[in-house]
Amino acid sequence: MESSLANKLPATFDGKSPLFYGEAKNIRDSIQDQLNQLEDVSKNSSDEQKGIEEFKKQIKEAFQIDVDADLLSWMDQNAAMIVAADSQKAPEILFVFEIKDPQLVEQKLVKFRMVDFMGTRLKQAQDASMKNDVGQIATALQAYYTTPGQGLYPTSLNDLVSSEYLKTLPKPASGGNYNYLRCDNGTEAAIFAKSEETGRYWAFSSKLGRAGYIDGTNPPVDCNFNVLKQTPETLFDKPRIEPEIEPYQTSKIYSFPIYDYEGDKFAFRFTVTDSLTIFSVGASSQSLKELIDFPKESDSTLIKDPRWSEQFARSPKTIGGVAYIVPENLMGIVDYFLTKEEQYKQYVQDDWLIIAALDRVFAKNGDVGQRTIQARDSVVKSGVGQIAQALQVYYTTPGNSKYPVSLNELVTSKTVIEVPTSPSGEAYGYLRCADGKEIAVSGKLESTGTYWVWSSASMKAIDTNSTTPPSTTCVYGL
Repeated sequence: MESSLANKLPATFDGKSPLFYGEAKNIRDSIQDQLNQLEDVSKNSSDEQKGIEEFKKQIKEAFQIDVDADLLSWMDQNAAMIVAADSQKAPEILFVFEIKDPQLVEQKLVKFRMVDFMGTRLKQAQDASMKNDVGQIATALQAYYTTPGQGLYPTSLNDLVSSEYLKTLPKPASGGNYNYLRCDNGTEAAIFAKSEETGRYWAFSSKLGRAGYIDGTNPPVDCNFNVLKQTPETLFDKPRIEPEIEPYQTSKIYSFPIYDYEGDKFAFRFTVTDSLTIFSVGASSQSLKELIDFPKESDSTLIKDPRWSEQFARSPKTIGGVAYIVPENLMGIVDYFLTKEEQYKQYVQDDWLIIAALDRVFAKNGDVGQRTIQARDSVVKSGVGQIAQALQVYYTTPGNSKYPVSLNELVTSKTVIEVPTSPSGEAYGYLRCADGKEIAVSGKLESTGTYWVWSSASMKAIDTNSTTPPSTTCVYGL
């Protein structure tokens, strides 16, 4: 334990406590042993041997880095993996390695060039929408061809709207309109658009009776074109991105964007200090900065955390590995997830007591009351959201652009089976304004004593930071 990395790491990471901490010695040799075992098995199986080489090849293709020469070669000291969580911040995974030669390690790691996963996913989403639109328009064209076209396609796509085969014409994400060709005096037609991911054109041809990528790089000028029967992988470009480099103290933090999750921009980051190499997957570089700043001698190390002492009170001084788990910190990930995924809060409505009970089981020494209050607040926000959704349904039918006089009308109109109640058993607040054209739904948050209000004027819910419920206005959140 005396040589553990936990002696050199803080008890928290950007304010987040470890849910899991695992540590091993000489990860290079451990991984090599596993690879050697696989290679022994693979002597009688060409598939196994190919699997090992394919894995290394995939790593090199994704990051332009050699597994053996650029990674495993320097991983011969202690290594730790940390999963850190907090209800108010995005969870984070860190990998920390002790190193002997920081300059050499950084020279190897600066080779990292990651595939632009974020940009590629965005282009794929845009292409999926485009292909769906082309298919929708093609279906409408075929219907028009029969009636009222009588064997002819429309002069323009606007005819599909006027003939009510489409409510509105879909628009490409890039702007403008989809391209339409009417050929052979109207007996043939084609619809096409440029793919963001491939740079090729995706088209539907009435002559071919199918859609696909055009066999060529130029847009069609008539309906006499072919589409590829199979789409080759070479068509899909895999652009790479350079890291963003943030100088900090005497180190540099290298960052590659991965995913934007509801405003939290997750990235893969790494940095090298005089004794550590740190990899991180999270929404902030703050943990890396804290590790760079963390003094070599400190009373705030992870190993001095009371929960660590409790788990390893009887462990021998020399061990081969460490697994440290703080189960109650799992609730931090649950809380964070629920703040981002409003649609799942409805499940908390029925299960918050179970969550609170699990929290009590997990957190033997934790602030059980605070966790229970947080769970109740999640129920309040969920209840307000459910009522708001039901009111929007009522507003259309049977409300005819007016909201009900009371929430009980949601039940009598069979919009809902029952109106949710708050964890305290009290009814949620309901205020009707502007002769029924605007409303506000409210619930009291136990943690702050303030009111969580959904307003039809802004179509969103906010914490009003007020200890009194809405009584004179329905306008909030604008």
